[in-house]
Amino acid sequence: MKAIYEVNVKLAPILAELAEAQKSLDEGQKVLNALNKEKDECEAKVAALQADAAETQRKKQETEDVVEENKKKLVRAKKLLDGLADEKNRWEEEVKLLKFNMG
Repeated sequence: MKAIYEVNVKLAPILAELAEAQKSLDEGQKVLNALNKEKDECEAKVAALQADAAETQRKKQETEDVVEENKKKLVRAKKLLDGLADEKNRWEEEVKLLKFNMG
């Protein structure tokens, strides 16, 4: 019986130290879990922001393409208007010439 008592006396501080270490481990695990959760939330936000950035970049490119196409249309329209203005002048000269010849 005395041997068991001596073992328990020697073991008691070790078990107390183990319990304290387990408590510290549990607290550290809670902190680690909280930090991992925060990291996962941050990674999800980063992924969402990257997706948003990609969508914004796609829209930007689409808008630039539309602007470029509209510039080309504007150049063609200007050429058409210039051609029609020349044609108008030609027709006005033709009308004057016809009036002069008739008159």
